[in-house]
Amino acid sequence: MTTVDRFLLRGFLAKTGLMLFLLAGIYLLSEALQYSRRLGQEGFDLLLLLQYLALSTPGILAEMAPFGVLLGTLVLLGELARNAELTALRAGGISLARIARPLLLGGAIASALTFAVEDRVAGRLELVGERLLNERVGDGGSGRWLGRGGIWLRDGPHVVSASRVSRTGDNLSGVTIYRLDDQGLVNQVLTGGSLAFRQGVWRLTKGTQVGIAALNGREQSEAEIPLRARPEVIADLGSSPERMGFVKLWGYVDQLRRQGQPTDYLAFTLWQKVTLPLACVVMVLVAAPFVSLTPRSENRVARLLGGIGLGMLFHASNVLVEQLSVAGGLPPGVAAWLPLVVFTALGGLMLARWG
Repeated sequence: MTTVDRFLLRGFLAKTGLMLFLLAGIYLLSEALQYSRRLGQEGFDLLLLLQYLALSTPGILAEMAPFGVLLGTLVLLGELARNAELTALRAGGISLARIARPLLLGGAIASALTFAVEDRVAGRLELVGERLLNERVGDGGSGRWLGRGGIWLRDGPHVVSASRVSRTGDNLSGVTIYRLDDQGLVNQVLTGGSLAFRQGVWRLTKGTQVGIAALNGREQSEAEIPLRARPEVIADLGSSPERMGFVKLWGYVDQLRRQGQPTDYLAFTLWQKVTLPLACVVMVLVAAPFVSLTPRSENRVARLLGGIGLGMLFHASNVLVEQLSVAGGLPPGVAAWLPLVVFTALGGLMLARWG
């Protein structure tokens, strides 16, 4: 790596870090203002608010990373152009495409860090933050339901279906439990109002037991179900799929697919856990061609806005293909990778043409 490469890489990392810090700060400020209305409620104080925001920060940083890279690239190259440093590099025979090479390396570093934070840290800390908030505010985890609905879970000889899951995972509503025999065939079905985790065991209340062979039903006021899954695991499965790690979500999607359950949204989310971090590299390709090459260029502001607009168009295209995937218009894998491939090709062509 040459001296120029190191200079550009250091500048890229510094500017991207600054932009990411500012974006995350704005987002956290808006969250703080939203939750500040609850200050003074029983159990909700300033310390709890700060703890919740701190636990949410890694997820916010990972979410903002691609746009931070876009702004960092634009700011760095714009500053070099304004100080005539970009002109000097060009006069020395270094093309814009060659200048972008260390920036692409910086984008790859940002991609790796984003994937690591999103996969290993962000989801777990967000779940801890929600549990802390629910426990302290006093609603109790069992009374607060996750917004995405139910789950399917295989636990030994039992397959559990629940329409709603509490945020702490210790209470399931709309429960159906299928018991499998040694051949994997259903030999008994239990339906009930709720499945609750109390004193270390799962208990089904107001249940009905149906034997498949005799097709006879028997009501039970309460039955102990020998499930090994802990409430934390149930809460993790019932929470947003974005919080699962890539490997864990891959296994969960595969399990649902084998059970004949719809998986389009989860499969799209699975692939986005790879494509969204890679967007950090694409943002470098998108931003670099929009920087003015001369310090007194008249269209400098227009080019800067064009780079920002193209980055926002990339985000909008991700939202669009997600809806198409959920509606069945595109396979999840194709939908997740399509914006990345299109904007990579577009950025490469613009860089080759204008560089």
